[in-house]
Amino acid sequence: MLEFELATMLAEHVSKATCNRLSSKCLITCMSAVFLVGIPLAVIQAMVIAILRMKSFADRTAELIQALRAVMRPARAENGFLSSQISVDVDDANAIRYEERWRSKKDIETQVRSPRYTHLLALMESASEQPSLEFHFVSETRGLEYVASARSQD
Repeated sequence: MLEFELATMLAEHVSKATCNRLSSKCLITCMSAVFLVGIPLAVIQAMVIAILRMKSFADRTAELIQALRAVMRPARAENGFLSSQISVDVDDANAIRYEERWRSKKDIETQVRSPRYTHLLALMESASEQPSLEFHFVSETRGLEYVASARSQD
């Protein structure tokens, strides 16, 4: 009963944005609260975008892109996979960006512990400069309706 009361209290007093920032233990309770008041759980279960940026040595760029493709292909068959892409900077042909999108934090955590990710981390060692790897936890995505809304608030 106490858990129900706590969940109800959270549902009444915690905004969605705050709920997204809570610790995982609190998030479980918060998710219960959100479910109790009928707000979709998808609001809480944030999509994760992993972005790797790295520079290659000029004579190794094509080889590195091929190696990233080899890492990317098996990801497509994994549970929670949404999309992936490899791109090269138009101003610097040695600057590579690798991105994966996953349905949830749980899905990306499974990947980070996988042999496939071990291979990705090893590829980072071949960078000509310090690479960066970022994980973005996205709880909301908007399109042109946001632009229209923002522009109409003059």
